[in-house]
Amino acid sequence: MLIDEITTGASDDLQKVTRMSYGMAMNYGMTEEVGLYNFDRENADIDKPMSETMNRKIDKVAKSMVDEQYQRVKDLLMDNKEKLDALVKALHDRETLVYKDLIEILGPRPVPIRPEYEKYVMATTNQISTEHDEVGAAVKAHREGLEEAEPEPQAEAIAAEIPRES
Repeated sequence: MLIDEITTGASDDLQKVTRMSYGMAMNYGMTEEVGLYNFDRENADIDKPMSETMNRKIDKVAKSMVDEQYQRVKDLLMDNKEKLDALVKALHDRETLVYKDLIEILGPRPVPIRPEYEKYVMATTNQISTEHDEVGAAVKAHREGLEEAEPEPQAEAIAAEIPRES
């Protein structure tokens, strides 16, 4: 379920990535093309801290960085389309996912969680997962019209508020 267009919801992300790419090129010396300079316009003692040629070079470098990373992310999403579709379906079906759900859908993490944090992640996951499973069962039973399921009263109340599909 990939959408091949940019929506207005991406505006803040685009603003941030543009600011970062210009910062890398102008302020932090993080590009070979521009070099180890800092052209911080806001704090500059002079009106024009760089030539027009350097200004064009910075624009070109910043645009190139954004374009390159945009393509990298698109390729990453397309390479993992099945996992992304499974994640979308799971979110549609359950609305809330916990760590255990993510592992089941996406597979193991490429870098394991540090042992001192794992107990917290798993404790929360198990607690939420149990509650999540009870509510999920009630919702499923309600949607399918099954009367033999006997969910907890709270889960049953939540399930009753969900409109049934005709």
